[in-house]
Amino acid sequence: MNFSPRTKLQLLGILPLIFFIAQFVHYWRINELGHLLWMCNVGNLLLAMGLFLEKPLVIRFSAIWMIPGLLVWILYVVLAWGVFFTSTLAHVGGLAVAMVVSATCLLPGQADAKSTVTLGYVTGDVWAAAPGPREWRVLRILVPRRARVGSRRRKESSWPV
Repeated sequence: MNFSPRTKLQLLGILPLIFFIAQFVHYWRINELGHLLWMCNVGNLLLAMGLFLEKPLVIRFSAIWMIPGLLVWILYVVLAWGVFFTSTLAHVGGLAVAMVVSATCLLPGQADAKSTVTLGYVTGDVWAAAPGPREWRVLRILVPRRARVGSRRRKESSWPV
């Protein structure tokens, strides 16, 4: 079959959708559906939607979001629990699809900055509360408390509030 480049990109959207569905089934079986809200899983769903709907900005958002997701996955899942097939598909496969798509289609010029700010906005509570570089704490000023992930939970007393 001879598909147009546009159709090939849309068909490529099936892969991250399969990765998300595989993670959904895995988390459903172990009764922990809340883990689907990690940025890497949401990133796969966004990547599939961006490819199906031909939205380059959504594609770039998901690609940027998967990079820290891969690092967090390696540090907190692979090193602690080992490698799971569906988890590897979601993290390595999703990032690979995002890289291929990013290399083959034109994306808006400011997509990187917008997606990085959005990532910081969504995860601002984690970075603002974590002890670390001063730049992370700047997010506490920029991100309203209501919008921070986890701001409704009580923090450990050792964390700055």
